[in-house]
Amino acid sequence: MTRPITALIVDDEQHVHVYLRILLKQLGVVTVWDAAEGHSALELAEEHKPDVVLLDMNLPQFSGMEVLKALKTAHPEMHVVVVWWRASRRPLFRPASWEPTDMCSNIIRGRRC
Repeated sequence: MTRPITALIVDDEQHVHVYLRILLKQLGVVTVWDAAEGHSALELAEEHKPDVVLLDMNLPQFSGMEVLKALKTAHPEMHVVVVWWRASRRPLFRPASWEPTDMCSNIIRGRRC
């Protein structure tokens, strides 16, 4: 993947958008779209086809997992980075492998990221 110049941030917390925008700007990302929930994220992804999507898993109404499945089904080539904040040392799940492609194939049955 070449360095991304467009990105979509999907998170329901405004302070996370601010932080990630600053980070993306420092990395040279030129255009950033924001979505606070899953439906608007899917619409923006379809309309703009961002180079990378930064996706929170804890979204209202339409979960991040559902958004991830929909994005990878509609756009298998789209790069999605899961951004997950949690105030606990205990993981929510323990994948068999921490390799990104293995984790994705566990999340999205039959699809590789």
